[in-house]
Amino acid sequence: SPIYIGMAGNLRVRIEKHKNLIKKYKGGDYKGKIEDDDHVFASRVASRGMRETHLSLAIKPIKGQEVQTQIENLLNRISYPLLGRN
Repeated sequence: SPIYIGMAGNLRVRIEKHKNLIKKYKGGDYKGKIEDDDHVFASRVASRGMRETHLSLAIKPIKGQEVQTQIENLLNRISYPLLGRN
């Protein structure tokens, strides 16, 4: 199973956000509520001691927001991502 399935409008920005949040959680620099999906993912990666430099990424560009959302939901339901929230 994948560890996470998600969508991004700007992949570079999304990856940087994940990377920075993981570093904050690993360093104990984050003390707020863990509410949005990015924080949930980062906190779970940090709590499991996963190395963000060893994570890999698979990309499949898909046009159409509604189709993207449907595919994301389907993939989350059939693959049970380790750190996913859906």
